[in-house]
Amino acid sequence: MHSADKIVDLSIRLSRIMRQRLLAMRDRSPLNMVQLHAIAWVSESRGVTMKDFARHLRISSPSASVFAGRLVRLGLLKRRKDPTDRKRVRLQVSKKGLRLCRAYHAKSHRALRALFHRMPDRDRRTLARILHDFVSDMERDSSS
Repeated sequence: MHSADKIVDLSIRLSRIMRQRLLAMRDRSPLNMVQLHAIAWVSESRGVTMKDFARHLRISSPSASVFAGRLVRLGLLKRRKDPTDRKRVRLQVSKKGLRLCRAYHAKSHRALRALFHRMPDRDRRTLARILHDFVSDMERDSSS
């Protein structure tokens, strides 16, 4: 097996293991992974439009509106009128949504950190450096 093929295979396997850990942890959460992801994205993006929300989730605008409505009713998102365009609605994370998002991120980081603590410290540092360089290159490529 070529080294690139081995990296792909191992990446898929690691991704599956990490996803299983996160799903097991999520069983104690009232929200599903898509809802948690949506709340996190809105919190990072600051005042996204419904069109942006739909595009990010890769769903239709009407579906995005229904989905956002559920999160609004749960008190996790707020709908705000755009001050420059009366017809445009922007989404914002509520305090409750932000608390839930931060708690989930803290739990997920602890769970995933535990996976990597099985490695010797020297190997972890090497892997972190390699992944950092690789991700930085990928981000530069995607922004070009």
